[in-house]
Amino acid sequence: MEREYRRKKLEWMLKKCPDQLRPSDVPNWFPIGKNMVYRLIAEGELRSYRMTYGYIIRKEDFIKYLLEHCDEARKYFSVKQIREDEQ
Repeated sequence: MEREYRRKKLEWMLKKCPDQLRPSDVPNWFPIGKNMVYRLIAEGELRSYRMTYGYIIRKEDFIKYLLEHCDEARKYFSVKQIREDEQ
């Protein structure tokens, strides 16, 4: 899949997704856990904004992260996850 096709497919998949997400909302839209989202934020891989009540992730930043880190070897979207013993 080429990048523009993947972007359009992700935008279609997330068309009902709100423009701003909390880390606890991300698992409702993509199968990664809340703790994984917080880890990605802490490592600086997933761009977010700190507000007085927590973190906010823009939908565009979430799509950008998925495009950069999706596993192209598979037919479907999946996020490459590094296991603790591989680090």
